[in-house]
Amino acid sequence: MKKILCALMMCMMICLCGCKASEGETMEITFLNVGKADAILIETEEGCVMIDTGLEENKDDLLSLLNEKGITSLHALIITHFDKDHVGGADWIVNSLEVSHVYTSYQTKQSDDITSFETALKQAGLSAVEINGTQTFTLGGASFEIQGASGEYDKDESNNSSLIVKITFGNQTYLFMGDAQNERIEEYLKTNDTAADFLKVPYHGHYTKKLADLIEAVNPQTAVITNGADEPEASEIAKTVSLLEENGVNVYQTVNGTITLTCTKDGFSLTQ
Repeated sequence: MKKILCALMMCMMICLCGCKASEGETMEITFLNVGKADAILIETEEGCVMIDTGLEENKDDLLSLLNEKGITSLHALIITHFDKDHVGGADWIVNSLEVSHVYTSYQTKQSDDITSFETALKQAGLSAVEINGTQTFTLGGASFEIQGASGEYDKDESNNSSLIVKITFGNQTYLFMGDAQNERIEEYLKTNDTAADFLKVPYHGHYTKKLADLIEAVNPQTAVITNGADEPEASEIAKTVSLLEENGVNVYQTVNGTITLTCTKDGFSLTQ
């Protein structure tokens, strides 16, 4: 009888420990205040992912954050597209951290920032995976889905080439739209389940004609705009913020300071 009781107690302890570990799983998402640029860090209990790296001039702020957090490696670096305000610090990240995987959109241009990034990849012995369809991976209880662009755009090809990233953590979904403009937004809405609890507003909050359709389809609880003091213009940001708020969305802007989401399997909180 004593052996049976001991065995039952051990089973209960194991179950309780398992529940406690599950309840304790968290993910943290940081949106750096780097002007009209994207630099987003996702931290899970198994490793980190970075979506875009801001401008070259933002490298010190970026590396300072990583040093402060004691981050020396990335599971993945995702470059949504090749504009300077998304790829500018990528060479510094590759040179400074141990990066396991690199994912990019197809290339639409050439620039010094891109050349520096490609050189850093070569020196690190890395090859970027150009995503044309969909790439998925899991990390620390989070499921990442990266969708590539079709490339069939009449306007704004660089922005419309943006990778779109969806992260599912527990029962919460986080959607990152890069700099998607009208054609890319329309393409995404036609082919995906778009509902999400959180939205990284596309194209730094510039108001576009398809933005209303996106917000209605996604129906987020909270949205973040990665904008600068002078760009987009205040009148345009006000229009975008008004549209979001009319749809019941809580809106935050990186121009007012770095933003951190602390995520559990059941929800998230935001600090700025």
